[in-house]
Amino acid sequence: MSGISREVNDAILEHMMNPKNYGKMDNPSSIGFGYSDKTNEYVITYLDIDNELINDVKFMAVGCTDTIVSGSIFTQMIKGSNIEFGNKSAKKLMKNLENAPESQRACAEIVIKSYEAALINLKNRLAQSNEELHKLKINNGCEIKENDNV
Repeated sequence: MSGISREVNDAILEHMMNPKNYGKMDNPSSIGFGYSDKTNEYVITYLDIDNELINDVKFMAVGCTDTIVSGSIFTQMIKGSNIEFGNKSAKKLMKNLENAPESQRACAEIVIKSYEAALINLKNRLAQSNEELHKLKINNGCEIKENDNV
């Protein structure tokens, strides 16, 4: 195994065993909810945003290990950055998974949808809406199919 593969595997294992930014946030600026009707899995993203800066981000999930790992990696990527960087990171994550099994793409997509929903919730709150959270649904489920190469 090459050094790079070992480092990547170690990083994935760390996110799996000790997810970063996992948990509920008190008094977030916004809350997003990404979900799948097919599997009943969901991710909640909490953002603390001030002047386009993502001061803090947390997530909670009812989903598979790939969903937890995706949430941990993505939140680490965007924490302390601005919204524009967060949006670019979301696109980059999905682009990097173009050739991954459908189930892994769906797991990352549910994380990204919850982030996008949190941004919509922020916009609605800034427009004086009383919306508690915003929901976005993914089209696929995070279920593993026999033809997925896991």
